[in-house]
Amino acid sequence: MKAMLRLALFVLSALAMTLAGTSAATAATTYKDTVSGEETQWTATQGTFVGTAKGDLPGDWKTTINHTPLTPDATVTGGNFSLNTTMNGSSVTVRGDSATGTVKLKSGTLCTDQQYAVDVTYYHVGPGGKGSGTAHFTGTLTHKVSLCVVVAATVSGNLTMNF
Repeated sequence: MKAMLRLALFVLSALAMTLAGTSAATAATTYKDTVSGEETQWTATQGTFVGTAKGDLPGDWKTTINHTPLTPDATVTGGNFSLNTTMNGSSVTVRGDSATGTVKLKSGTLCTDQQYAVDVTYYHVGPGGKGSGTAHFTGTLTHKVSLCVVVAATVSGNLTMNF
């Protein structure tokens, strides 16, 4: 009887250690960066931005956001991002796609500089390719206007990645 009890305790201990190791191995890490950049390409329903990230994963980033027309707000209907950074001493590209979110006018008019609150979530985030994590961007999109025409756009805010 004592031998069976010891065996049962040993098996339970081994199982507990295995499960604890599995949980630690699959636990996601949260990375926080501040990002800023400029719009390099645009249409009425898509914008591409490039810039720099500073924080836990510093580097160069790029995002393309698909959205409904700004009237004055828009819904994000897709898109992707990439961040060239270093993890554990190696160069990697963190990627995400299938963006969803909102772009909401905070201030400005057709003939003045416009500021928008941007809230975007990316999916399939991780280093090297399709990951299982998420990323969330909150920030401000600024349209610079001259003679009632948008002539430039910048974006800045916070990017939190979890993978």
